[in-house]
Amino acid sequence: MTDPELPDPAADPAAALAALPLVPLVSAPGVTEGEDIQPGDVLQASTVMVSAMKQLGDDVRGLSARGDRTRHLVWGLIVGFVCVAILAGLVWWAVVKANDATRAAHRLAAANAATIVATCEASNSTRLADITLWDHVLDLDPGTTPAQVTAENNLRAFVAQTFAPKVCG
Repeated sequence: MTDPELPDPAADPAAALAALPLVPLVSAPGVTEGEDIQPGDVLQASTVMVSAMKQLGDDVRGLSARGDRTRHLVWGLIVGFVCVAILAGLVWWAVVKANDATRAAHRLAAANAATIVATCEASNSTRLADITLWDHVLDLDPGTTPAQVTAENNLRAFVAQTFAPKVCG
């Protein structure tokens, strides 16, 4: 899509450049304001522009690499925060479970203590019944001789010691 009045740039670039209308530029290397630009000035300006475009391309690639690195860091931070949140949730859950287990152990210990006291008191009642039974048996046939009375007293002391009530609680 070339203008029919302009020469083909592929065939003769210099002629194509010379045929271009001159446009005053505000600034170009070696040209002051208000001067007409010559074809050599355009070539020099295009060389500077190509160099600047290459530099711009390098800068854009560098910024793109920096952007990629920053994006990876941001995603790493997001993943790290998610992992920390999950870990915090798991620790909280473990603490709640441990607290529940401790409360259940305390309730069980209190129930066991109450059961131990009740069992001890029932045992003391049985011991008192055994002592009463032995006293009744020994009273059925009291000893008549001093040796029998001594043996009977020794047996009563042994029964009283053996079936003595225990301290509960």
